[in-house]
Amino acid sequence: MADQVDSLLAEIEKAKSSNERDQLYFKLALLELAKDDLKARDDISKIEESGFRKRAQAWVDWGLAMSAIRNNKVEIALEILRVGDLTISNASGL
Repeated sequence: MADQVDSLLAEIEKAKSSNERDQLYFKLALLELAKDDLKARDDISKIEESGFRKRAQAWVDWGLAMSAIRNNKVEIALEILRVGDLTISNASGL
């Protein structure tokens, strides 16, 4: 998985448009999410297009929260609840 992260970071450096870069940051966040890594939130914050960033943030926060609950990581679940983008409207749009 580290190779995939490095590859995506290299692609981000070479991206020709902000749209392409945004898509790559989302892919990077999904890799981090698969590892239950809070760095996924940082990756999402780098997405330039605000609508996409907001939807992606809700998706990542939901995934992190569900994983933390499933794995009994109470502190992480509470942190995501505190700083995350978790609302009923976001959950119903997934």
